[in-house]
Amino acid sequence: MSWASPHRLFLIVSLAIGLIYTFMTPPFRAPDETAHYQRVLAYMEGSVWGPYDTRTRYVEFLATGNQLRPYNSKQEQGYSWEVLQRIWASGADTDPARSHRLSSDGPTVDLYSPAAYLPAIITGWVIDQVYPSPVILFYGMRISLLIASSLLIAWAIARLPYARWPVMALMLFPMAVWGRAMITADSLTTAFALAFIALICAQPWRLKALAVAGMAVTLSKIIFGTLLGLLFLPVNWRKATFGIRVAFCGLFILCAGVGIAWNIAAKDTLQAATERGVLASNPSQQVAQMQTDPTAFLTVLSDTLSSTEFLLNGIVTGITGYLGELDAPLPFLVSAMVLLQLAIILILAQPDETRPTRWTRLWCAAIFFGTLLLTLVALYVQWNPVGNAYIHGFQGRYLYPVLPLLLVALLPPKQWPPRKCVPVICLSTLWPHAVAIATLWQSNYSG
Repeated sequence: MSWASPHRLFLIVSLAIGLIYTFMTPPFRAPDETAHYQRVLAYMEGSVWGPYDTRTRYVEFLATGNQLRPYNSKQEQGYSWEVLQRIWASGADTDPARSHRLSSDGPTVDLYSPAAYLPAIITGWVIDQVYPSPVILFYGMRISLLIASSLLIAWAIARLPYARWPVMALMLFPMAVWGRAMITADSLTTAFALAFIALICAQPWRLKALAVAGMAVTLSKIIFGTLLGLLFLPVNWRKATFGIRVAFCGLFILCAGVGIAWNIAAKDTLQAATERGVLASNPSQQVAQMQTDPTAFLTVLSDTLSSTEFLLNGIVTGITGYLGELDAPLPFLVSAMVLLQLAIILILAQPDETRPTRWTRLWCAAIFFGTLLLTLVALYVQWNPVGNAYIHGFQGRYLYPVLPLLLVALLPPKQWPPRKCVPVICLSTLWPHAVAIATLWQSNYSG
């Protein structure tokens, strides 16, 4: 069966179920989707930071959809058909020539460069030129991100030298597929990261492709610049010629430098958000507090990592299925079973593949856990009150770009006999989505 390869199976399931999520989830019912939508509008209008002018009909669609979200309208009955029709129709009758000025609402998405939204920007611009319908524009953005990220992830899975089936299963978690179907920067950030991992782990090395993928990762989210450490994998470093080693060093400097330069340019948005009180913390004061008493912060970090809330909500449910605006989680038992399935696939579904060396496993594990710690530090600095005793705000989905490295580190060192696991794997990737669809329906539409 030609379709029964991990990358083809991934693409079929991701697109089919992703489209269901796309149209089943009401507008702006994803984390920060209102802000991501505005960010795409800004890039469509050629604005990077600061105020920009866009069509009034797009703003009216945003305002209506945002106003009727359960968080804002306090509605308990969910979305009725009449409410959905009201959202879809908003802005349609407004003169397309009218414009409205918008401005960035904070640092939540301002650090993402156009790279993280490129398909949505292009699709939105084309729709805006041909037929500027707010509802077509919105769903066009969602679909373009779903298709682009799914295609890139499928390409990366096909190129991986090992862990293809486990990575496929991971990328088909309900949280992952649902997230790709929304307007967000996370879908392409994960796709860029997996492409970079595949390019560095497989040979021959494509230096130009590595440079593009590396810059796309750091421009999307600088914290995943930790992936650049893969350029110095010991097994690759020993095989590389002197010229390749020099090229890898140059790639590291280029990709890290581009990401750092973008974030330095965006620092004014963070300062402005601090002054407006958008952030729960004062980053400069928080850093000063951590420097004054580093032992206290280590205690905070230790207490967070060992807490039940972090392990059960942040990791187990956070990785597998926090849907909606983080208010529609999968049942905990379902999330635990999804992770158990992944462990079984990790052990069994490895026919005739190369195995990573011990140093590769250690290197990948170090990058994964380093990224986890840096993520917690960033959350503490930006989103927690100064001197807080616990790090709030962690969501397991933040780790999707580096989770494939953890799977590589955990691959069994022994080559297991080939097993005919494809039918089981197919079923195991599908049934959690039935639960996720039911959860979304209950969250959004049940009375």
